[in-house]
Amino acid sequence: MDAMVRENLFAAISTDTGSFQYSSTNPRTHRIVAEMMEAGLDTAALATHLYQTHPLRRVLLQKALLNEMKFTCGQRVASWALSQALQEEIQIQPGDTEGLIDIMRSIEGVVAAVIFEELPDGRIRVSARSKDSRVNVSRVCGEFGGGGHVMAAGARLPGPVAEAESRFLEVLKNEIERTD
Repeated sequence: MDAMVRENLFAAISTDTGSFQYSSTNPRTHRIVAEMMEAGLDTAALATHLYQTHPLRRVLLQKALLNEMKFTCGQRVASWALSQALQEEIQIQPGDTEGLIDIMRSIEGVVAAVIFEELPDGRIRVSARSKDSRVNVSRVCGEFGGGGHVMAAGARLPGPVAEAESRFLEVLKNEIERTD
């Protein structure tokens, strides 16, 4: 395995495990990374690049998220609609939205976070995350033809965004209330 493969594999493992925080991270995961470190992988430099170096447009997205996110379901759900206009204004690139949902999910009391992203064709890409395994966002996304995992899922809904938000958040609210 050459250096580039090790770097890309580490980036995939680190991001997929939430920087080794998720419960699915196991000893084998750490052993794989340890073996790559023994072969010369500089995890500190890569982590700095992955998590501490962002283009201005990503910071502008974070600013918009913090200013515009909404709370529903007794502040247990945080959501944000990323408009096509903002995407064009900031000139976002693929990957710029990566991790933004985790900002909302990290808020104390929030059990589910959702981003509604307007696509150029008018559809809405929904990304949903849960931090309580009893709140199955895959089941919610499945109601709209999407899917994923219990705690991370997505779907595509017809627009406009306000209608997609309303429909999705109602089903999510029912999912959360089911756990009460």
